[in-house]
Amino acid sequence: AGGKGTRIKPLLGDKPKILAPINKEPFIKWLILWINSWGIKINNQIILATCIGHEEIESYCQKNNLPIRCISEKKPLGTFGAVANVISSTYSENYIILNGDSIFKADIKNIALKFFHNKKEQPLIILKNNITKDTRYGGYVETDGGWIYSKDYSNYISLGMFFISYNNFKKRWIKSTSTNLDSYLINNNNFKELMIDKDCFGEEPIKAEILNKQTPFIDIGIPNDYFLAQSYIPKIIKNLNI
Repeated sequence: AGGKGTRIKPLLGDKPKILAPINKEPFIKWLILWINSWGIKINNQIILATCIGHEEIESYCQKNNLPIRCISEKKPLGTFGAVANVISSTYSENYIILNGDSIFKADIKNIALKFFHNKKEQPLIILKNNITKDTRYGGYVETDGGWIYSKDYSNYISLGMFFISYNNFKKRWIKSTSTNLDSYLINNNNFKELMIDKDCFGEEPIKAEILNKQTPFIDIGIPNDYFLAQSYIPKIIKNLNI
């Protein structure tokens, strides 16, 4: 949740995207409702990777007693760098990673079990068979070894959620950056902004859970979808029977 939010900034001003009002409530409240609806016992922590707007986000979480820890980066590191910054200082055998601006309807608990009950050699990403030729999202194509990110258009888009082990993430980070998974090195290196799709999942295949075209999904990153989210997100959450 540490990006600049450039495309939606005309509507939000300096307010971080994760605090954007959705039907009079900050997006983060809807995000927590969604996470709680999965029915997965969270044994460790919910962590926000923050940069732009870190102080405001952290203050909001503390004032509202939200079960969230914020870990900031010194400069925007991109989605891959932001996750590396969190993982380097917060060890767990496995992680569920999700975007801080998207919500969709799916049986997350069942999908998670497929990952956690297998050997976990490969990460598992959630993809959707998309209806429109929207190039905003990472496109994935199937290969002999699984699914891999492609710069070319694909009907299969990332919904911004994946499951990955510490060891697999570390291996991919070192291969991509030739740098150890160390918070000081990550924050004080001259990295460009590194992205999960291109820089982490663009070379070695991963496993995928494919959701159908009718799967409800919203990303509040552009004005049109932000306006749509005002009614769409409450509808998704209501239909989850929380």
